[in-house]
Amino acid sequence: MQELIGSGHLSASRQLSSPSLMLFVLSCLSSCGCTIRSVTVASPRGPSADEAAAAAAILQADGVVVIKCEELERLAPPLDNARAILAGMIDRVDRAGINCDQPFSYAEICHRAPRRYDVHLGAGTSESEFSTLLNSLVWPVLACCSTRSGDTHEAGGAAAVGGRIIRDGLVTSLPGASAQPFHADGRAHGLYNAFLPLVPVRTQGTEFWTGSHHDETSSARIKDAQTGKYVGESILDDAEIAPLIRAPQLERAEGIILFDYRVIHRGRAHDEAHEGVRPVFYRVYAIDHAAEDVHNWPERTLPV
Repeated sequence: MQELIGSGHLSASRQLSSPSLMLFVLSCLSSCGCTIRSVTVASPRGPSADEAAAAAAILQADGVVVIKCEELERLAPPLDNARAILAGMIDRVDRAGINCDQPFSYAEICHRAPRRYDVHLGAGTSESEFSTLLNSLVWPVLACCSTRSGDTHEAGGAAAVGGRIIRDGLVTSLPGASAQPFHADGRAHGLYNAFLPLVPVRTQGTEFWTGSHHDETSSARIKDAQTGKYVGESILDDAEIAPLIRAPQLERAEGIILFDYRVIHRGRAHDEAHEGVRPVFYRVYAIDHAAEDVHNWPERTLPV
């Protein structure tokens, strides 16, 4: 499988209960509006204890947080690489006699919605500079979220939180792509997705029902009680839900969108007014010995 980039190891959990930490967390949590709350990490070597704890607090409360770092844009995979990977995979699908405009699902590529494709990029084992940066930003935050984060770890060592990388992938929306229904990637605790948009996302991209991972009724409210089908846009008419729907507004590779698998979200439409493809690199992380994600990818491979 062709790699878009390249993985690392779990950083130590860092937790403090100092007044400075509390002020930092409160400053991050006090923001409001329609965008996702974020934490800016000053060092490419990873977040400070306060930065990691603040990002973890938002992630646990909202189910999603943006982690910003200046080095991300410089090291992020080039847009042309993303285009080439999708084009090569679509060519394989065509040669296999599969209609790319109809739903299909294989171990290498899945059709997630009309004109939206998800390419499996492997197990996230690359040791590239970008991959190392990604892990250095994410692992300390997830360590703070772990139920085992009270363990003592050596600074810079592998934290014993049962953490691992599950996969890398590339979701690309083409012009004319329709919106996905609101959904969760899974319902088990301990799985997290880290999105990195490879083009600017403002009025489009992914939107989240913040806090829905804590709402036991959320799964039922996104489906029709009679048919079991996803209701889609109609949940935006719910006065309780609408104020909780938020979306990040980011320049290319400005920040990692880290979210809990259980939070309700969807990829928005990529209408014809927005030229070019909309690729998002992602990496799936697991903590606390979370079960493998077998829901989103089949075992069957593309026909030769």
